[in-house]
Amino acid sequence: MAVKAKAADAAKFGDEAMTVGKDAIEAAMKAGEEAATKAYSMGKERFDAATKSFGELTAFNQETVEMMVQTSTRTAKAFEALSAEMVAFSKARVDEGVAAAKAAMTAKTLKELLDIQTGFVKDSVETLVAHSTKMGEMGQKAVQEAIEPVGARFKLAVEKFGKPLAA
Repeated sequence: MAVKAKAADAAKFGDEAMTVGKDAIEAAMKAGEEAATKAYSMGKERFDAATKSFGELTAFNQETVEMMVQTSTRTAKAFEALSAEMVAFSKARVDEGVAAAKAAMTAKTLKELLDIQTGFVKDSVETLVAHSTKMGEMGQKAVQEAIEPVGARFKLAVEKFGKPLAA
């Protein structure tokens, strides 16, 4: 009977060892499955966030290209206006020079000639100063209009992409 008891004890011990081993394997499998599920979820979340960020960046870059086109268009129009103003100014100065030369030819005395010439020079200087002021104002306005979209885009970039870096 002692052998039977020892055999029964050994069988019981073997069954308990099998149960413990089975439970340990099942626990390890469950833990591995949970870890894999968690890792997959985290990876999917990060991938989705990266995909969303990439989409936002692509849209932002497209809008930036559109801003650059807008800035170039504004700059071209400003140069066109400045050029037209310079051509008009030059034509007017030539016309005034021709008129002054004709007037100088009609002078009867040296004093009359000097008065015509002095008046022409005085008017020319005043016109030049006034035109220089006008051109400066046009240039300043052109620069402000051209860089306005750039400043707005820069501000948006800081608002959109600067905050995640600071966080």
